[in-house]
Amino acid sequence: MESKNELLKKGLEIITYVALVINAVALGLSIIVDIGVPFGSVLGGYLFFIALCANIASLFFNFATLNRTDEKGKLLKRLCYIFLIFFFFALYLMLYKQFIFISQMDLTDISYLTSDILQKFTYFGILGFGLALALLDLKYLSRPETWL
Repeated sequence: MESKNELLKKGLEIITYVALVINAVALGLSIIVDIGVPFGSVLGGYLFFIALCANIASLFFNFATLNRTDEKGKLLKRLCYIFLIFFFFALYLMLYKQFIFISQMDLTDISYLTSDILQKFTYFGILGFGLALALLDLKYLSRPETWL
């Protein structure tokens, strides 16, 4: 029977591959939609939600299995903390954009453009951080000193 740490490491490997693929597809699809091809906007929203869940699961598995005394483990731990802080900041900015859009405030073009740029920055930031975390996890997955 496998130990708890081995099961967590196997779960990390699976969720890392899932997060890598979903983040890459969602990022590519959102770039295509932003260029002006409107076919994937609904699919892009669903993929973003799935990527968000995969990134949260990846953070959970990283926090559970990282060896915090190893140099590479410390690097991944810091990246996880930065991603977690950015994640909450990004969700706030996305909700701010929706508040601006729904509210009855008299919007100028610059305030709408600013909120739109902030929303795109957070959207691509979440997917980019998820992609970077998945790539670093895959890079250090074969290194046993990094994991408990």
